[in-house]
Amino acid sequence: MQPTFDIDRMGDREGSQPTAGPQSQSLPSPEATGAFLGLTHDTDGPALARAVLEGVAFGAADGLSALLDGDADIETLSVIGGGARSRFWGGILAAALDWPLDYHADGEVGP
Repeated sequence: MQPTFDIDRMGDREGSQPTAGPQSQSLPSPEATGAFLGLTHDTDGPALARAVLEGVAFGAADGLSALLDGDADIETLSVIGGGARSRFWGGILAAALDWPLDYHADGEVGP
């Protein structure tokens, strides 16, 4: 069952830029910095946490795009590991990827 998520709400508030370089860098740069954008006096911890999750999800979307541009044959995307426990995270990820996600029994423990 794919969680629902309102993609129209993504990006209309706080956002994060996890690194200064492209998300598809194969090796992280020790000089890379990040930033939060769109902060107001009303910004709270949960909004910052959501911005981080959205930044990670958009980084994953960049990676998926690179794979597809390289003619990768991808039939399904599975959510495994600790993130499989959170339907909220899965909703953010599915919306950013614009792809349905598969959840497996006991998938939160990994492959």
